[in-house]
Amino acid sequence: MFFVLGSSLTKHQTRSTKHSVLIKILEDHELNLEAPRASQKMPPFDPVIEAYKVDVDRSLLRENLKLTPQQRFDKFAGVMRNLMNLRTAGQRARDRRSERPSSNGTSGTSSEPES
Repeated sequence: MFFVLGSSLTKHQTRSTKHSVLIKILEDHELNLEAPRASQKMPPFDPVIEAYKVDVDRSLLRENLKLTPQQRFDKFAGVMRNLMNLRTAGQRARDRRSERPSSNGTSGTSSEPES
């Protein structure tokens, strides 16, 4: 059984019957599914959105949208791989620094800068 906006239709009903039922439901609810015409007044600009648009580089968005979804995913995966490598390198540097003895004989975890 199919359910369309609260109406049940059987598998055996024809496409035209389903179509007419949908049209009837839309007419009953007076839904306007037409695209807005150029003559219709557009909503006013949202000042918050306009303020944020100043800081958005739309050329980068356009370039990324030229890529296929697979290319965008591969690009994202490469960025994440680089991020993980950077985190790993930072952690290793912190580990080496904490293992190195400081000039006062304690471990390198003191808050005093080394010279």
